Amino acid sequence: MTARFESIDRLRAALHLNTDPERETLLRRIEEGEVTLLDVGGTEEWEANHRPGALHIALDEVSGRLGEIEHAVDVVSSCRGPYCPMALMAFDRLRDAGFQAEHLDLGPPDIAVHLNEQVDTANNTDTAHAVRFAATPGRRRLRSTP
Repeated sequence: MTARFESIDRLRAALHLNTDPERETLLRRIEEGEVTLLDVGGTEEWEANHRPGALHIALDEVSGRLGEIEHAVDVVSSCRGPYCPMALMAFDRLRDAGFQAEHLDLGPPDIAVHLNEQVDTANNTDTAHAVRFAATPGRRRLRSTP
């Protein structure tokens, strides 16, 4: 059994998946405006749903637009969710460029759920699906919007 947990820990580390305390700390820092939340998803995803105050730079533009990101503030890369490779790639690029960067393994709907915020999914079925997934048993419940 111990070997199984060690394998899971190695996988979590390789994917930069957050532990619950790490995730809660990052979410608190996002909510309090202590970090720059960098959303590296595509433009259509950004237009459909994004965190207010987040900075959007699509992954393929990150390296060329590093000058737009404030160096004095920690940067948290985010995208679709825990297994989205784009946020991990952005995390690596930010670190390589000298930024204090963290990876958050949540997408915009998940962030809203964790922060107990309302999410408007009326005009986007992909976002609605993501919110339903984020509000599965064991996670905080979503407050529905009218």
